[in-house]
Amino acid sequence: MGGRKYDYGYSPNKEIYEFQFGARIIVLAVVGVGAVIGALAGLGLSFTALSPLVIGGVVGAVFPALLALVAIGVRYYLRNDINEWKKKEGIVEKRVIAALTPPFLFATIASVATGVGLAAITNAVLPGIFATWWATAAGAGIGAIALPTGIVTGVTVASMFAGSIHECII
Repeated sequence: MGGRKYDYGYSPNKEIYEFQFGARIIVLAVVGVGAVIGALAGLGLSFTALSPLVIGGVVGAVFPALLALVAIGVRYYLRNDINEWKKKEGIVEKRVIAALTPPFLFATIASVATGVGLAAITNAVLPGIFATWWATAAGAGIGAIALPTGIVTGVTVASMFAGSIHECII
């Protein structure tokens, strides 16, 4: 029994590493989408004479609003398939909506709050940045940070209060 003491080719946590790789890809996609949407919102808002706090709030709220519009559009477009699936599976749509509302609501609030806070910090450090073309870069940074922060905060807060929220709704 000579040679190595341990077999380094064996990894009992291979599933964990594969999950972490997938999670990293999802996080990078979320940050990328947030940065692009924030940059476009910052570019559009650079032509207005709004307060930086308003601009940060709008940049933080753009993605949750877009997600809501996509969900409504998908529900409308696939309504016949969804209705057949609900009848077959015995799903009550009111309960599904009640289960998904708290995380989405808290994620939206956290995204807006993060956007407002980051805009205030950006304007304090670099005064007048939202009146120039640098508003695109500021919007991209705010969007890239506000979106993942909002998602994590929304899911965390909703899971903490899940029981009491569902008792009030249903």
